[in-house]
Amino acid sequence: MTPSEAVDESEYDLYKKFCRTLEVVLQRIFVREAKLKSRMKIASRAAMTCEIGWMKLLYQRDLATDPIIVQRMNDIQDNLRR
Repeated sequence: MTPSEAVDESEYDLYKKFCRTLEVVLQRIFVREAKLKSRMKIASRAAMTCEIGWMKLLYQRDLATDPIIVQRMNDIQDNLRR
């Protein structure tokens, strides 16, 4: 796959490296840590069997103001220290 015409040919290597980095990060976050791929496979099979499926997706931009997320982050940091 090549970048669109909007990208100058001299910057191809830069964008390819950035895309590869983004691919690795998303793979780690969504597939390994969140196990999103296996969860979606289960949900897809259930939807094919029951003919209905639900998915709830949340996007939270400011993590610092949510006390539940702050507590989770503190717990994770404590676990890493131990």
